[in-house]
Amino acid sequence: MNKTRILGILLLISGISLFLLYDNDGIDFAFGFLSALGLILTIAGRFKNKD
Repeated sequence: MNKTRILGILLLISGISLFLLYDNDGIDFAFGFLSALGLILTIAGRFKNKD
């Protein structure tokens, strides 16, 4: 695993755990954004395209 995928997994786990810990409707967008970014980085595995 490269560093980008590990970062993606950490972001995904932190986004889901923070979503479950805090029950506030105003901050759900930030937790959703963290989870989505982590999922994208985990699947893609890189920051930019290699040309």
